[in-house]
Amino acid sequence: MTMPKMTGDQLVQEILKIRSDMPIILNTGFNEKID
Repeated sequence: MTMPKMTGDQLVQEILKIRSDMPIILNTGFNEKID
């Protein structure tokens, strides 16, 4: 999944604003170079 208007860190912050008790695991495998 790509999010052109938001980074993963920003997503985490928005989720925590709504549910501060939610545990979050952030994993990325995105590569800037797309073939």
